Amino acid sequence: MEPFHSLSSPTFPAAHLVISLENGGLENLVMRWTAYRNRHLRNSTHIICLDRPGALAHGFQGGSIHCVNAKRSKFPWDRQAVKRLSRLLLDLNIAVIHSHDTAANQYAVLAAHPINIPNLHTQHGKISLGDKGIKSIIRNRILSRFTGQYVAVSEEITRDISRTHGIPLEKVEFIANGVENKVSVSEEQIQQLRQNYNIPRKAFILGSVGRLESVKGWDMFLPVFAQLTRECVNKKPLHLLLVGDGSEQKHLRNMAEQLNIADKVTFAGFQKNCIPFFRMMDLFVMPSRSEGLSVSLLEAMLVGCPVAVTAVGEHTKLLETSCGGELLTPNKPESWPGILLDLLYNDEKRILHAKNGQTHIETNFTLKRTVQAYEDLYRDLIETFNPTHIRV
Repeated sequence: MEPFHSLSSPTFPAAHLVISLENGGLENLVMRWTAYRNRHLRNSTHIICLDRPGALAHGFQGGSIHCVNAKRSKFPWDRQAVKRLSRLLLDLNIAVIHSHDTAANQYAVLAAHPINIPNLHTQHGKISLGDKGIKSIIRNRILSRFTGQYVAVSEEITRDISRTHGIPLEKVEFIANGVENKVSVSEEQIQQLRQNYNIPRKAFILGSVGRLESVKGWDMFLPVFAQLTRECVNKKPLHLLLVGDGSEQKHLRNMAEQLNIADKVTFAGFQKNCIPFFRMMDLFVMPSRSEGLSVSLLEAMLVGCPVAVTAVGEHTKLLETSCGGELLTPNKPESWPGILLDLLYNDEKRILHAKNGQTHIETNFTLKRTVQAYEDLYRDLIETFNPTHIRV
């Protein structure tokens, strides 16, 4: 594989197409990929939002952000938005368009195919029930005929989209997410954060970073955490730190009140820089009902945090390979307290998990490796469509 740092400008421009840049896993990934590629290939990568820029767009310094203001409620699609998107791709001299989310893929196909620009689509999570209806299946199978390449972030998702969309497995590439950490956090900063959020200095912090939605399983975990606090009373004070926001936040706050643990649960909200929060955590937990390959999990392991996560998506293989944490049985919270209590009171096991996980992520899940894998796909697609686009 050609090392990414050897690629030099001028090179081909690429564009990521998303619904918006509201806070979410795929949106954060797109911004990181864009900033990384632009650091190495100046002004080579753009982000295009279909509906609106979104909260994450404010203050983004890693590249240019455009919006076509699509009215996706129009049937069968917003034709004017398709025209605006086609014009924007031509104006920016885009050589390849990379879509994220099914709706984004549809508009990428409609706008790019007629002007002979190849497209690539990444599926970040399992196919939702809404996309398994007959109309969605027909739509996605039509789109697959005009999509140059599919990418899945886990092997499970690879099989899922091949089976649901009728796409040959050879047309679906598996590329794992990658992360990097260049943020230094001092012990003084960590203690200041504890003070800011009224977390007792000696409290053992279980924490997580991500959207507060049903799929993340926090409604199952809060009763488990309440049980842990009762069993650890006067032994090890516990605190739960949840970084992120979402539609379930109000419900989860009410649950914490009803379980009498509201003073032991901190909802820190959305944070642009999550590394200091990872550093605060003594144990990273993720009780998700479904996942592809969580970037938050990778980041937690990268900073040296032991983890306990449900065995969903690519997480099972990741932890079995890395020996970087403990797996929880999905949707069976009654089995979690024993595993978590063992980790709480076994300092040596947590230290070993943290060391193993950090080494594994540093070796196998770098942002550089991920971006380079996409770079190779971009070049293959462009050469297939129009080799004159590549200028090196």
